[in-house]
Amino acid sequence: MIGLGALLFVIDSFINMTHSTDSVKMSIMLLATVLVVWGLVWGVARTRGDGSYYHVGDGAFLNRITLKFNKDKKSELLNLVNSKDFATLQALSEDEVSALVLEIYSSPKSGFCAAQLFEYAEMDFRPVSDVVIK
Repeated sequence: MIGLGALLFVIDSFINMTHSTDSVKMSIMLLATVLVVWGLVWGVARTRGDGSYYHVGDGAFLNRITLKFNKDKKSELLNLVNSKDFATLQALSEDEVSALVLEIYSSPKSGFCAAQLFEYAEMDFRPVSDVVIK
């Protein structure tokens, strides 16, 4: 976002200010400013948080477990996630390849547990399942 805003500032500097282009020039400047500010706020928010989730009912931070698996285990993992069998999921042996990533968040105080399965595709992890809560 910051880069796009900066690019718009550069483009805006090449537009000559005339009576017919002043509204276009001001619109580009406004959009560039909004993109830069939004990018800065988003960047600060992403770097300042520690990524921990808090369970209000328990008054405790959730424990995070990340498990990596081969792509051939997709149907098995999907069935276990959808059946809410978190004990079996946590007992599975991990693979060294992270084609599938299972995120499990659990509360140390209560039986709360949430899991979601992700698949690595196109340089990003895409959700394969919905968030399943037990």
